[in-house]
Amino acid sequence: MFGRMFRAFAAGGTGAKAIRVLGKTYNLEVSHPEHLAMMHQITQYRGESLNEHEMAVAFLVRFAYTIKPDHPQARREIEKYVRMSKGAYNRGFVQFDGDMQQLFKAARERFGIEPDEIEAA
Repeated sequence: MFGRMFRAFAAGGTGAKAIRVLGKTYNLEVSHPEHLAMMHQITQYRGESLNEHEMAVAFLVRFAYTIKPDHPQARREIEKYVRMSKGAYNRGFVQFDGDMQQLFKAARERFGIEPDEIEAA
């Protein structure tokens, strides 16, 4: 019982760190109730297996599917998320690249962006 409660508390702390990573690294403010709910779901179901950088990328995958492709800044934002997530991976902050590959898939399918052509930051 206490083990499960402790793990849930630790995962919540990682979620809070992921929100800070999103703000500092990706310049993305996570304060809208819908976005906070998305982060809560990620924390609840995957918080024990992801670090804060991986959790931030998992959030970006979900967030990419909420962005309207015809928004004037959408393409630039998605390119930034791809560039920054590649940089986090290259520096070893992101070790599980499954979510990053999902982000790349969203970039290709929804925005016509080829992630292989974007340099890491």
